[in-house]
Amino acid sequence: MQQVKNASSTQPTRTGVTPVTSSKPTLTWISPAEHDVFSLTADATMPGIVFEFVSSFTGEFTWTWTMQWAARVCGPNYGPRQGRCVKLFEASESFTSSERRWQLDLGDKVLGGVLTVQVKVDNDVLSRSVLINGQNPSQAQIRDYIDTLDELSDFNDMFAAEIKHRHFSDLDHEPIVTLDQRYGIIHMAHWMPSYEQAWNWKANVLAGSEAFQEKVLIARDYLSLEGYAYTEEQLRNEALSRWRGGIFYRWDRVNREWVPRKKLVDNIALANNASLHSKLSNDPESPPHEPGGGLFDKGCCADYVADK
Repeated sequence: MQQVKNASSTQPTRTGVTPVTSSKPTLTWISPAEHDVFSLTADATMPGIVFEFVSSFTGEFTWTWTMQWAARVCGPNYGPRQGRCVKLFEASESFTSSERRWQLDLGDKVLGGVLTVQVKVDNDVLSRSVLINGQNPSQAQIRDYIDTLDELSDFNDMFAAEIKHRHFSDLDHEPIVTLDQRYGIIHMAHWMPSYEQAWNWKANVLAGSEAFQEKVLIARDYLSLEGYAYTEEQLRNEALSRWRGGIFYRWDRVNREWVPRKKLVDNIALANNASLHSKLSNDPESPPHEPGGGLFDKGCCADYVADK
Protein backbone atom coordinates (compact mmCIF):
# COMPACT_ATOMS: atom_id res chain seq x y z
CA MET A 1 0.00 0.00 0.00
CA GLN A 2 1.42 3.34 -1.02
CA GLN A 3 1.55 5.98 1.72
CA VAL A 4 2.86 9.50 1.73
CA LYS A 5 3.94 10.82 5.13
CA ASN A 6 5.30 14.13 6.34
CA ALA A 7 6.23 14.65 9.96
CA SER A 8 8.19 17.09 12.12
CA SER A 9 9.07 17.14 15.82
CA THR A 10 10.51 19.45 18.46
CA GLN A 11 13.04 18.11 20.95
CA PRO A 12 13.32 19.35 24.56
CA THR A 13 15.94 21.99 25.15
CA ARG A 14 15.81 21.95 28.92
CA THR A 15 14.66 19.77 31.77
CA GLY A 16 10.91 19.85 32.45
CA VAL A 17 9.76 20.59 28.90
CA THR A 18 7.54 17.85 27.40
CA PRO A 19 8.40 16.86 23.78
CA VAL A 20 5.69 17.80 21.27
CA THR A 21 5.25 15.87 18.02
CA SER A 22 3.01 16.95 15.15
CA SER A 23 2.40 15.24 11.81
CA LYS A 24 0.37 15.59 8.69
CA PRO A 25 -2.27 12.92 8.13
CA THR A 26 -1.12 9.95 6.06
CA LEU A 27 -2.20 9.80 2.39
CA THR A 28 -3.24 6.32 1.41
CA TRP A 29 -4.83 4.63 -1.59
CA ILE A 30 -7.96 2.65 -0.84
CA SER A 31 -8.42 1.21 -4.33
CA PRO A 32 -7.40 -0.27 -6.66
CA ALA A 33 -4.40 -2.37 -5.63
CA GLU A 34 -1.09 -1.65 -7.37
CA HIS A 35 -0.73 -3.67 -10.59
CA ASP A 36 -4.31 -4.96 -10.51
CA VAL A 37 -5.46 -6.36 -13.87
CA PHE A 38 -8.75 -5.35 -15.51
CA SER A 39 -10.30 -6.13 -18.90
CA LEU A 40 -12.27 -4.31 -21.54
CA THR A 41 -15.60 -6.02 -22.07
CA ALA A 42 -16.12 -8.19 -25.15
CA ASP A 43 -18.51 -5.47 -26.32
CA ALA A 44 -15.66 -2.91 -26.28
CA THR A 45 -16.42 -0.88 -23.15
CA MET A 46 -14.07 0.23 -20.39
CA PRO A 47 -13.97 -1.67 -17.07
CA GLY A 48 -15.46 -0.04 -14.00
CA ILE A 49 -12.41 0.92 -11.91
CA VAL A 50 -12.70 3.15 -8.86
CA PHE A 51 -9.62 5.12 -7.79
CA GLU A 52 -10.02 6.27 -4.20
CA PHE A 53 -7.71 7.61 -1.49
CA VAL A 54 -7.98 9.01 2.03
CA SER A 55 -6.74 12.41 3.14
CA SER A 56 -7.85 15.12 5.58
CA PHE A 57 -6.72 17.80 3.16
CA THR A 58 -9.60 19.91 1.88
CA GLY A 59 -9.56 21.72 -1.42
CA GLU A 60 -9.01 20.89 -5.04
CA PHE A 61 -7.05 17.82 -6.13
CA THR A 62 -5.35 17.54 -9.50
CA TRP A 63 -5.95 14.15 -11.12
CA THR A 64 -3.91 12.94 -14.09
CA TRP A 65 -4.36 9.69 -15.99
CA THR A 66 -1.87 8.34 -18.52
CA MET A 67 -2.38 5.23 -20.66
CA GLN A 68 0.52 3.60 -22.54
CA TRP A 69 0.88 0.56 -24.76
CA ALA A 70 4.08 -0.62 -26.40
CA ALA A 71 2.99 -2.53 -29.53
CA ARG A 72 5.18 -5.50 -30.37
CA VAL A 73 4.81 -8.10 -33.10
CA CYS A 74 3.18 -11.44 -32.29
CA GLY A 75 5.10 -14.66 -32.81
CA PRO A 76 4.06 -17.51 -35.16
CA ASN A 77 0.33 -18.28 -34.95
CA TYR A 78 -0.07 -15.22 -32.73
CA GLY A 79 2.38 -16.66 -30.22
CA PRO A 80 4.52 -14.77 -27.67
CA ARG A 81 5.55 -11.23 -28.67
CA GLN A 82 8.91 -11.02 -30.35
CA GLY A 83 11.31 -8.22 -31.23
CA ARG A 84 11.35 -4.58 -30.30
CA CYS A 85 8.47 -2.16 -29.82
CA VAL A 86 7.19 -1.08 -33.24
CA LYS A 87 4.95 1.70 -31.95
CA LEU A 88 4.42 3.36 -28.57
CA PHE A 89 0.84 4.55 -28.09
CA GLU A 90 0.11 7.08 -25.35
CA ALA A 91 -2.80 9.20 -24.17
CA SER A 92 -3.28 11.38 -21.07
CA GLU A 93 -5.55 13.96 -19.48
CA SER A 94 -5.70 16.06 -16.30
CA PHE A 95 -8.60 17.53 -14.35
CA THR A 96 -9.31 19.02 -10.93
CA SER A 97 -11.83 17.80 -8.39
CA SER A 98 -12.55 18.12 -4.69
CA GLU A 99 -13.56 14.45 -4.62
CA ARG A 100 -11.25 11.77 -3.25
CA ARG A 101 -12.88 9.19 -5.48
CA TRP A 102 -12.80 8.91 -9.27
CA GLN A 103 -14.66 6.35 -11.37
CA LEU A 104 -12.52 5.65 -14.44
CA ASP A 105 -13.91 7.74 -17.27
CA LEU A 106 -11.93 8.39 -20.46
CA GLY A 107 -14.82 10.11 -22.19
CA ASP A 108 -15.72 8.10 -25.27
CA LYS A 109 -12.26 6.52 -25.53
CA VAL A 110 -11.76 2.76 -25.26
CA LEU A 111 -8.07 2.11 -24.53
CA GLY A 112 -5.90 -0.53 -22.95
CA GLY A 113 -2.36 -0.98 -21.70
CA VAL A 114 -0.72 0.37 -18.54
CA LEU A 115 -2.92 2.95 -16.84
CA THR A 116 -1.22 5.24 -14.33
CA VAL A 117 -3.32 7.60 -12.22
CA GLN A 118 -1.69 10.37 -10.18
CA VAL A 119 -3.31 12.73 -7.69
CA LYS A 120 -1.64 15.87 -6.41
CA VAL A 121 -2.71 16.50 -2.82
CA ASP A 122 -1.31 19.74 -1.46
CA ASN A 123 2.46 19.23 -1.95
CA ASP A 124 2.31 15.44 -2.25
CA VAL A 125 1.56 13.14 -5.15
CA LEU A 126 -0.08 9.73 -5.02
CA SER A 127 0.49 7.39 -7.96
CA ARG A 128 -1.11 4.07 -8.86
CA SER A 129 -0.67 1.84 -11.94
CA VAL A 130 -2.93 -0.96 -13.19
CA LEU A 131 -3.08 -3.06 -16.34
CA ILE A 132 -6.03 -3.08 -18.74
CA ASN A 133 -6.21 -5.86 -21.32
CA GLY A 134 -8.87 -6.95 -23.80
CA GLN A 135 -11.44 -9.64 -24.50
CA ASN A 136 -12.24 -10.99 -27.95
CA PRO A 137 -15.81 -10.53 -29.16
CA SER A 138 -17.87 -13.48 -30.31
CA GLN A 139 -18.54 -14.02 -34.01
CA ALA A 140 -22.16 -13.04 -33.35
CA GLN A 141 -21.08 -9.74 -31.79
CA ILE A 142 -18.83 -9.01 -34.76
CA ARG A 143 -21.57 -9.78 -37.26
CA ASP A 144 -24.19 -7.80 -35.37
CA TYR A 145 -21.90 -4.76 -35.37
CA ILE A 146 -21.11 -5.09 -39.09
CA ASP A 147 -24.84 -5.21 -39.80
CA THR A 148 -25.16 -1.72 -38.28
CA LEU A 149 -22.73 -0.25 -40.83
CA ASP A 150 -25.12 1.10 -43.43
CA GLU A 151 -22.37 2.46 -45.65
CA LEU A 152 -21.44 -1.09 -46.68
CA SER A 153 -24.91 -1.68 -48.11
CA ASP A 154 -24.87 -4.92 -50.12
CA PHE A 155 -21.23 -5.67 -49.27
CA ASN A 156 -21.66 -6.52 -45.57
CA ASP A 157 -21.34 -10.26 -46.15
CA MET A 158 -18.20 -9.88 -48.22
CA PHE A 159 -16.57 -7.58 -45.68
CA ALA A 160 -17.57 -9.85 -42.79
CA ALA A 161 -15.92 -12.80 -44.52
CA GLU A 162 -12.66 -10.86 -44.87
CA ILE A 163 -12.08 -9.85 -41.26
CA LYS A 164 -10.59 -12.10 -38.62
CA HIS A 165 -12.38 -13.38 -35.55
CA ARG A 166 -9.73 -12.37 -33.03
CA HIS A 167 -8.67 -8.88 -32.14
CA PHE A 168 -6.55 -9.81 -29.12
CA SER A 169 -3.87 -12.43 -28.64
CA ASP A 170 -5.03 -15.34 -26.50
CA LEU A 171 -1.71 -15.26 -24.64
CA ASP A 172 -1.39 -11.69 -23.36
CA HIS A 173 -4.82 -10.29 -24.34
CA GLU A 174 -3.23 -7.36 -26.19
CA PRO A 175 -4.13 -6.45 -29.79
CA ILE A 176 -2.69 -8.67 -32.49
CA VAL A 177 0.19 -7.08 -34.44
CA THR A 178 1.62 -8.93 -37.45
CA LEU A 179 5.10 -8.69 -38.92
CA ASP A 180 3.90 -6.28 -41.61
CA GLN A 181 2.15 -4.28 -38.88
CA ARG A 182 -1.47 -5.20 -39.45
CA TYR A 183 -3.36 -4.39 -36.28
CA GLY A 184 -6.30 -6.17 -34.75
CA ILE A 185 -9.32 -7.77 -36.28
CA ILE A 186 -9.31 -6.40 -39.83
CA HIS A 187 -5.64 -6.97 -40.68
CA MET A 188 -5.57 -3.96 -43.02
CA ALA A 189 -2.22 -3.39 -44.74
CA HIS A 190 -0.37 -0.05 -44.92
CA TRP A 191 -2.43 1.48 -42.14
CA MET A 192 -1.30 2.81 -38.79
CA PRO A 193 -4.30 2.89 -36.45
CA SER A 194 -4.97 5.44 -33.76
CA TYR A 195 -4.60 4.28 -30.17
CA GLU A 196 -8.33 3.59 -29.95
CA GLN A 197 -8.47 1.83 -33.32
CA ALA A 198 -5.72 -0.48 -32.08
CA TRP A 199 -7.61 -1.43 -28.88
CA ASN A 200 -11.31 -0.92 -29.61
CA TRP A 201 -12.30 -3.71 -32.01
CA LYS A 202 -15.41 -1.75 -33.06
CA ALA A 203 -13.31 1.29 -34.01
CA ASN A 204 -10.97 -1.11 -35.83
CA VAL A 205 -13.84 -2.66 -37.80
CA LEU A 206 -15.33 0.76 -38.57
CA ALA A 207 -12.02 1.97 -40.03
CA GLY A 208 -11.84 -1.22 -42.10
CA SER A 209 -15.39 -0.82 -43.37
CA GLU A 210 -14.65 2.72 -44.53
CA ALA A 211 -11.53 1.50 -46.36
CA PHE A 212 -13.50 -1.40 -47.85
CA GLN A 213 -16.20 0.94 -49.11
CA GLU A 214 -13.48 3.07 -50.70
CA LYS A 215 -12.24 -0.03 -52.56
CA VAL A 216 -15.79 -0.64 -53.80
CA LEU A 217 -15.99 2.90 -55.17
CA ILE A 218 -12.58 2.59 -56.81
CA ALA A 219 -13.57 -0.75 -58.35
CA ARG A 220 -16.81 0.76 -59.65
CA ASP A 221 -14.97 3.68 -61.26
CA TYR A 222 -12.38 1.33 -62.74
CA LEU A 223 -14.92 -1.04 -64.29
CA SER A 224 -16.95 1.81 -65.78
CA LEU A 225 -14.00 3.44 -67.58
CA GLU A 226 -14.90 4.56 -71.09
CA GLY A 227 -18.43 3.32 -70.52
CA TYR A 228 -17.39 -0.33 -70.18
CA ALA A 229 -20.14 -2.70 -69.02
CA TYR A 230 -19.72 -4.88 -65.94
CA THR A 231 -21.82 -7.20 -63.80
CA GLU A 232 -22.49 -7.06 -60.07
CA GLU A 233 -20.39 -10.20 -59.65
CA GLN A 234 -17.47 -8.52 -61.42
CA LEU A 235 -17.80 -5.50 -59.15
CA ARG A 236 -17.66 -7.71 -56.07
CA ASN A 237 -14.64 -9.62 -57.40
CA GLU A 238 -12.80 -6.40 -58.26
CA ALA A 239 -13.58 -4.78 -54.92
CA LEU A 240 -12.45 -7.85 -53.00
CA SER A 241 -9.23 -8.11 -54.99
CA ARG A 242 -8.41 -4.44 -54.43
CA TRP A 243 -9.05 -4.85 -50.68
CA ARG A 244 -6.43 -7.58 -50.72
CA GLY A 245 -4.05 -5.51 -52.74
CA GLY A 246 -4.41 -6.04 -56.51
CA ILE A 247 -6.48 -5.56 -59.64
CA PHE A 248 -8.69 -8.49 -60.65
CA TYR A 249 -9.82 -7.74 -64.21
CA ARG A 250 -8.33 -6.38 -67.42
CA TRP A 251 -10.25 -5.10 -70.41
CA ASP A 252 -10.15 -7.39 -73.45
CA ARG A 253 -10.18 -4.91 -76.35
CA VAL A 254 -10.87 -7.60 -78.93
CA ASN A 255 -13.89 -9.19 -77.29
CA ARG A 256 -14.96 -5.99 -75.55
CA GLU A 257 -15.29 -7.54 -72.11
CA TRP A 258 -13.67 -7.74 -68.70
CA VAL A 259 -11.56 -10.86 -68.16
CA PRO A 260 -9.59 -12.08 -65.12
CA ARG A 261 -5.91 -11.30 -65.21
CA LYS A 262 -5.06 -14.92 -64.46
CA LYS A 263 -6.90 -17.89 -65.96
CA LEU A 264 -8.59 -20.03 -63.32
CA VAL A 265 -11.75 -22.03 -63.62
CA ASP A 266 -13.27 -20.29 -60.64
CA ASN A 267 -12.97 -16.50 -60.58
CA ILE A 268 -13.47 -16.42 -56.83
CA ALA A 269 -10.59 -18.83 -56.39
CA LEU A 270 -8.48 -16.30 -58.27
CA ALA A 271 -9.39 -13.64 -55.73
CA ASN A 272 -8.23 -15.99 -53.00
CA ASN A 273 -4.89 -16.66 -54.70
CA ALA A 274 -2.28 -14.83 -52.65
CA SER A 275 0.23 -15.05 -55.50
CA LEU A 276 -1.95 -12.68 -57.50
CA HIS A 277 -0.36 -9.70 -55.71
CA SER A 278 3.12 -10.25 -57.08
CA LYS A 279 2.01 -10.81 -60.69
CA LEU A 280 -0.28 -7.88 -61.33
CA SER A 281 2.34 -5.20 -61.85
CA ASN A 282 3.75 -7.07 -64.85
CA ASP A 283 0.44 -7.19 -66.71
CA PRO A 284 0.78 -4.97 -69.81
CA GLU A 285 -2.94 -5.00 -70.62
CA SER A 286 -4.34 -2.20 -68.53
CA PRO A 287 -7.29 0.07 -69.34
CA PRO A 288 -6.43 3.44 -70.91
CA HIS A 289 -6.81 5.48 -67.73
CA GLU A 290 -5.39 3.10 -65.18
CA PRO A 291 -2.50 4.99 -63.55
CA GLY A 292 0.59 2.90 -63.00
CA GLY A 293 -1.19 -0.44 -63.22
CA GLY A 294 -3.26 0.16 -60.08
CA LEU A 295 -2.72 -0.18 -56.36
CA PHE A 296 -0.62 -3.08 -55.18
CA ASP A 297 0.13 -4.65 -51.84
CA LYS A 298 3.62 -6.10 -52.14
CA GLY A 299 4.00 -6.93 -48.45
CA CYS A 300 3.62 -10.41 -47.03
CA CYS A 301 1.24 -11.14 -44.20
CA ALA A 302 3.69 -13.08 -42.04
CA ASP A 303 3.05 -13.24 -38.34
CA TYR A 304 6.39 -13.10 -36.62
CA VAL A 305 9.66 -11.29 -36.44
CA ALA A 306 12.92 -12.74 -35.19
CA ASP A 307 14.48 -11.46 -32.01
CA LYS A 308 17.19 -8.90 -32.53
